[in-house]
Amino acid sequence: MIMGGDFDLIRKESAKSSDHYNHLLINQFNDLIGNHQLREVTRVGSQYTWTNKQHVPVLVNLDRFLMTTWGLTRVGSDHSPIILDSGEHGVPRPRYFFFEKQWLLKPNFQTMVAEK
Repeated sequence: MIMGGDFDLIRKESAKSSDHYNHLLINQFNDLIGNHQLREVTRVGSQYTWTNKQHVPVLVNLDRFLMTTWGLTRVGSDHSPIILDSGEHGVPRPRYFFFEKQWLLKPNFQTMVAEK
């Protein structure tokens, strides 16, 4: 099982750029992860995933992927672990499509669209 997203919680003090921590919530979140034998998938890229966008910003790592650990070990099994890699490197750029009005002025535009 893999679950990911914005958990709105940190796991350790170094996941936040300010000195305001709720140690009870940190411990409870880590206990939940441990009790359910989950493992955090290592991320690459930026250290933080959220900012409050203030003049002196608070930066926090709130987004993560957690997965069950039973698929990562090879105890008594003839299968190797599966590692999930999206293949993306760096920040992906969105691909925008813009319709150009002048395309309508081409005499064969309607024919070209109908053929595709």
